[in-house]
Amino acid sequence: MQVYRIRYVCDSSLRFERDVTFDSRGRAVTILFSAPITESKLHVVVDAESENCAEAVLAAQGSAQPVLDALSFVSGTPLLLRHWDFVLKGQSGSRTRQAIWCNFAEEPSPRQLAASETDEAQRILNQPHDSLELCWHRYALQRGFILDRFLFQWLAFEGLAGKKQIPTVCPHCKEEVSHCEKPLLHEGSSRENAYALFSQADPEISRSEFTREIWGSARNSVFHGTVYPSPKLFSRLNVVSPKLRIACDIEFNKRYETGEKDRPKQDLQSQFYKYHMIEWETKDTDVQFARDFPWEAVIKDFGNMGIGEVRMRFPKTSPFKDLDFRTASLGW
Repeated sequence: MQVYRIRYVCDSSLRFERDVTFDSRGRAVTILFSAPITESKLHVVVDAESENCAEAVLAAQGSAQPVLDALSFVSGTPLLLRHWDFVLKGQSGSRTRQAIWCNFAEEPSPRQLAASETDEAQRILNQPHDSLELCWHRYALQRGFILDRFLFQWLAFEGLAGKKQIPTVCPHCKEEVSHCEKPLLHEGSSRENAYALFSQADPEISRSEFTREIWGSARNSVFHGTVYPSPKLFSRLNVVSPKLRIACDIEFNKRYETGEKDRPKQDLQSQFYKYHMIEWETKDTDVQFARDFPWEAVIKDFGNMGIGEVRMRFPKTSPFKDLDFRTASLGW
């Protein structure tokens, strides 16, 4: 087993006079209040044992999240873990050390409105249909966090699927319940219509798979709160949510007679993640986690790079090596 020190970026406006370390699920979780990233971002550091870096990141997040839950409750302040930006491996006794650094960049993403789209918008406004589902469709597009985006996208999707009268079933004998010779019914969402809508975006999905994976697992995990919001859940929602949006787009095109067309999703910001695997020679050969990572040189070469930006480098005089992340990080 290897030991890794993972540093995450956390959205938070909390301030304190010193760093604070919490014990969470057998791991030390430290919030670096002494060195805030910005006025609204902090670093959270977790040490975790695992077979490799990828597994350590997931394990560490499982310890960091409960700390943020508790601290958010007692302070009444939002805390949201965004992504990891730095990982060190414990390599006591080794002079050569490696670390992974994530260079994150975000740029405005303007989108030019076409004249035909103003006509389409007016055509929608002229329709007698209720616009509630279109409202949820808009809210979903506004959300950058996948859990929020899925929630509002599902509200639009389920609203478009409509309602149906569902017979009440006895939980013991599984027979439909009646009273005064009339079946007892209750209103619920139409799963059949929902499957028909979703299959327009994913024609290969079967009814049983939709019921089990989309309606049962993804929907219920979010709306019933049966699963902790882990990276595994986020990965699943990242696959499902775009398909929900396409299904809604198709149905809105029919409802408002705006024609069949692809409507690509446009975010307010374009996000860019560039991973660097850095190797350097440490003077801290006896410590588990080297404290002399060449931050100044690394930031000079790669820091705050814009999307598509290229800089001149002089590797022969550099105090570090920029390894090929795709190959060097495998199994690290």
